[in-house]
Amino acid sequence: MSSEHSIEQLRQLVADSAERHKICDLHFNQADSDKSGSLDGDEVITLVDTICKDMQIKMPPRSKVEELVKKTDRDGNGSLSLGEFRTLFLVVLKNCLKEAEKEAEEAASKKQEPGVIVKSERNCSVW
Repeated sequence: MSSEHSIEQLRQLVADSAERHKICDLHFNQADSDKSGSLDGDEVITLVDTICKDMQIKMPPRSKVEELVKKTDRDGNGSLSLGEFRTLFLVVLKNCLKEAEKEAEEAASKKQEPGVIVKSERNCSVW
């Protein structure tokens, strides 16, 4: 998948809440193996990693996802409900989109400079 395709896919998911919720809910329900209606922090991190791989986008650093879990855990019980996970998912998508757009711009500007090779291993940041 080209970076342009990934960027467009991210833009569509950020803009289309119904489609985003559908994807988010499907993954959440698959990850909620005990059907408790919530995922603990490690389950959330594993799920974010799975979704990022499925979408062919870079996983945010684990520490950033852990911090985001704490910020989106509204009731402070250490796990995320579906609604809380939807919030986390949107924040991750927005920030991955921002980073992907930034990398695409940098790559495009470097193509215009002869003799410059660019390799980016940047993960999307969550902030």
